[in-house]
Amino acid sequence: MSHARQQIRDEIVNILTVYPVSATVVPSRIWIVQPAELPMIGVYTNAEEVSLDDGASMGGPGDLARGLTVSFDVVVQTSTGSPGADLLDTLAEEIEEALGTERQLLGVMDLLPASMDIEQTMEGDNITSRMTLNYLCIYRTEVGLPQVIT
Repeated sequence: MSHARQQIRDEIVNILTVYPVSATVVPSRIWIVQPAELPMIGVYTNAEEVSLDDGASMGGPGDLARGLTVSFDVVVQTSTGSPGADLLDTLAEEIEEALGTERQLLGVMDLLPASMDIEQTMEGDNITSRMTLNYLCIYRTEVGLPQVIT
């Protein structure tokens, strides 16, 4: 069985693939972007805070409370004069709606919007717009069993 982080990423990618989002979904932060594949959403995890749950003082090893940052890199390309930011907002809405239908992933964790950042670059007549959406995934695992979500 895979680490809980991988299970979470896989479940999110599955949700975005089943729920109709208007972009190619890739389960990675690193990918080569081909203009024909845009818009594209990369799903990855890049930070996690872990603490021992209070239940550990009751004699057993307890659980680890985890706060995982799940990031979505959304990339679109438009021509000069076309509002790339509007397309990013539409995709952000689709992501939030898809994840909102499954707010409790795998039945035992919460996934909540946390932050957003947009950057745009211009090359010739093309504008590449990139938005990073960060969600906080709150879940627990048993001490020593990082693949078992409790």
